[in-house]
Amino acid sequence: MARRAGGRRGRAGAALALSLALGSAAAGAAAGGGGGQELKSVTLKTCVPAPRSPPALPAPPPLPSASSPFLSRFFAGSGLLDQADTEVPSASGGQVEVHYWAGLPEGADPEGDAVIFPDKDAEVLARVLDDWAHEFSGKRRANWNDQSGWDTSEDSVDGASQWQTMIYSHGRDEDDELRTAYNPYHVPTDGAPGYRNHHQRSSNWESVGPLAAALHRDVFLPRMKTAGHEDVPMHSFFMRKYSPLSRTTIRAHQDTTIMTFNIALSDRSTTKGGNLFVCDKLPQSYADMLTSNSVLGDGKGSWFESLYPESEYTSGKGVCKLAQAPRGSMVSHFGARFHGVQPIREGTRFSLIAFYGDSNSSPSDFHKRMDVIRRFQDDSIKLMPDREVDAWMHGLQSASADGTKEGHCCVFGDAPMAALQLSSALKHFMGNAGRITQFLEVVEEFCTGDWLPEDVRQELADRGAVELLRQARELHLGNENIGQLSCSILSFFSCGSQSCAEGTPSCSGYAEASVGPEEEEDEDEDDGEEDLEREESEKDIVNRTPRGMNWELTPVMEGLYKDCGAYQAEIKRNTSAWPVPTECLGLLRWVDYGPDAAQCGKMLPPDLADSQTVVEEAQKLSREAVAKARAGGEPQEL
Repeated sequence: MARRAGGRRGRAGAALALSLALGSAAAGAAAGGGGGQELKSVTLKTCVPAPRSPPALPAPPPLPSASSPFLSRFFAGSGLLDQADTEVPSASGGQVEVHYWAGLPEGADPEGDAVIFPDKDAEVLARVLDDWAHEFSGKRRANWNDQSGWDTSEDSVDGASQWQTMIYSHGRDEDDELRTAYNPYHVPTDGAPGYRNHHQRSSNWESVGPLAAALHRDVFLPRMKTAGHEDVPMHSFFMRKYSPLSRTTIRAHQDTTIMTFNIALSDRSTTKGGNLFVCDKLPQSYADMLTSNSVLGDGKGSWFESLYPESEYTSGKGVCKLAQAPRGSMVSHFGARFHGVQPIREGTRFSLIAFYGDSNSSPSDFHKRMDVIRRFQDDSIKLMPDREVDAWMHGLQSASADGTKEGHCCVFGDAPMAALQLSSALKHFMGNAGRITQFLEVVEEFCTGDWLPEDVRQELADRGAVELLRQARELHLGNENIGQLSCSILSFFSCGSQSCAEGTPSCSGYAEASVGPEEEEDEDEDDGEEDLEREESEKDIVNRTPRGMNWELTPVMEGLYKDCGAYQAEIKRNTSAWPVPTECLGLLRWVDYGPDAAQCGKMLPPDLADSQTVVEEAQKLSREAVAKARAGGEPQEL
């Protein structure tokens, strides 16, 4: 998500105002509350006349016809439907009371679903926030490029227009906290929502900021405390819109947050598609593979889209399942969980989303997020279904097959993560001869490659890999491949004054074979001609091999590419098509991890100096924009 801050004070009486009115209500006033929860409320002053009774706003108007002025502008080539699909409302000062359930039931899972708003209250809130966003349509704001209340700038996930309206975003980093003495528990009650531009004052915050403060204190913070991250502040809070005329989907991704909260504000029975889906916890190296660029089709999609097309995550049988909550209910998950939104084909979907923490801007958040990821690696590998293990194994073998520093670094990111996942795989797949053989081959690659082999071996040793390797050999004594691989890897570990292979009785035969007499060179002329032909053939294959792929695999990969491409073409044509076979992930190349793949920096925290530069540049640009607007005679309040 691209994060923007600041804003322009609207004309008097034209902007929404939101006043907070907290108080208890009868325990049975609305369905959904549980033990330890309390019904509270906020009172909103709306942009349109509020309904009298019952407290619900009329349904949104139907989509405009192609002849409408709004839709005409869209098709005329603006690229964005600037004013969405409804008229700009007028200010009226009507009031609507919205109730919500505060607190967290005792013993509840912080990632568990929960009812937050009664159904009618959620409907009212969505309409009020949508009207508020439209109220700003066509008004200049000093530090926004677009001209509507909906932020249509590019999303960092997929480059599509975001279609969201920001309620709160402080974009914090460590230097900001020291300089402004920002209290991470308290959402400011005055000042701009984006406090990086704190020299500007925005009417947006007075309009909707108290809603962020109320839900932060009563809904999100109790869950952050239960998750053990009460020191992580709210990073941003916004409403996002999905419809056939705005944003239609978002590809599967991991958030850079510690926790993400997603509250449904639309009736899922009124839309076709557009459902949230969430995946089980996955090994991080497998997650990185799924987000990397796929070589299939036009090369613009990700491997997730090939292995988990719509037919897969809507089936309810795989590791990724639909998780769209009823209107008013919330889905909570750690940011590292894969999730996305199914393409929407009819209707409009609104979601209220809160991000807590941001690993891209805060080193402390980065380390907390990595701690969360490391904690669930062992369980995610232990519980991995066979299909996912197969795909993961093909990806590991392919991405690391060329033995380069870049290829190895892209797979795991750092030596501790490599050792954590590899040792877990050795432990949990010990009894499966086929699986353990495959993982031993990968372990050998990482213990001898160009990327930190000593660090990887040390981390593996610290995690008991030597004993695991000996167990694998003893468990599969009659398996020559496992015996040779385990002894080969043990020869790179030190056990006292000798190698661990020398200290393993069953590896003695391997040690003798590895230092056997050298073979005499065959100087036969026929053999020389065969060598020349083989060299020419290898040179031809190397020339056909894409960068980042092991040339020895090219002949096999060319046939695999053709077969997998046929599956991918069917996925594009048919939403019910089956996913590509797991073998297709064997086409993964380390260069497909993205333009920065070779830098191997994904496991490093953000640079503080760079963060401070971004803050200062944002403030400078905002001041310049204000000065320019004033010079042009445009009214601008701070």
